Amino acid sequence: MIEIAFDLGHPAHYLTFRNVLKNSENLGFKPFIFIQEKGVLKNLLLDDGFKHFTRINKGTTSSRISLLPRDIFHLRNQFKNRNIIVNFGKCSPVGSLVAKTLNKRSIQLDDTEHASGQIFLFKYPATEIWTPHCYYKDLGSKHNKFRGILQLAYLHPSVFKPDKSIPRSYGLLDRGKPIIIRIIKYQARCFIICINRWYT
Repeated sequence: MIEIAFDLGHPAHYLTFRNVLKNSENLGFKPFIFIQEKGVLKNLLLDDGFKHFTRINKGTTSSRISLLPRDIFHLRNQFKNRNIIVNFGKCSPVGSLVAKTLNKRSIQLDDTEHASGQIFLFKYPATEIWTPHCYYKDLGSKHNKFRGILQLAYLHPSVFKPDKSIPRSYGLLDRGKPIIIRIIKYQARCFIICINRWYT
């Protein structure tokens, strides 16, 4: 069976690919997941029954950039022992760099324009780069834009059915429809820009 690699560095990256991963058998591939060690991400994968390979030791005192050669070396060996045809990542350079050294495809998703260092590192080795249409930067000939946002991968009505018993259990529906306010960090430009351009 063919294998597809997923480079996950954040819980949101897992959510982006979760429905694809859960349907991997029906789609005809076996996932090879490697992560930057984060407790929440690890727990999400374990709760959903996914095995994974940890690429960065969270407890290290070294900077991430200094660990890049080590991670590439270890992951390259993992890739060579598997039938991996493509690597997917979300603004993650490690998998792209490994795929490039083995002449494999690498598809990157991005919605975080201010992550200049990561973009610089994945832009050259990536085969394709996909971003929402509201993305301002031009990442060259490999760059493709789609109408929508990455969050639709797990919040679109075709894949997400809200459980109405949850708000009822908290009494949130006793006085009609509740209003939810989501507070985000000011630096999260990916949300601010998308919302701004979506409605203009």
